[in-house]
Amino acid sequence: MLNSSFIKYGIVGIVSVIIDYSILFLMYSLLDFDKNISITVGFFGSSIFNFLMHKKFTFLSKNDIKLEVVKYLIMVSISYLLTIIIINILLKFTNLYISKLISLIFIYLYGYLMSKFFVYKGYNEY
Repeated sequence: MLNSSFIKYGIVGIVSVIIDYSILFLMYSLLDFDKNISITVGFFGSSIFNFLMHKKFTFLSKNDIKLEVVKYLIMVSISYLLTIIIINILLKFTNLYISKLISLIFIYLYGYLMSKFFVYKGYNEY
């Protein structure tokens, strides 16, 4: 599993986390938006970046973008629900930012596997 797509997925993921956390911090801590709204906007903002970067950089996909968008939206919807569930469970034990970070570990693995074998299925790694 430690191949070039997994490493590229991680690089894109780090940038995505920075985008996600920046939006979360701005909305929740500075602008005093609701926790779930802040999580949602950060999640979907970084998801747009993720889709484009994984299509062009990570998986070098030349597949039909319309089909990939549909598959990606299915994957992201499940990721979003898992993120909200995990964060709300972990909030009983720690704060929002640590809960979000822990949830990212699970979402990272889920996202990589779903991207490789479902969203961008059939990509050429080499």
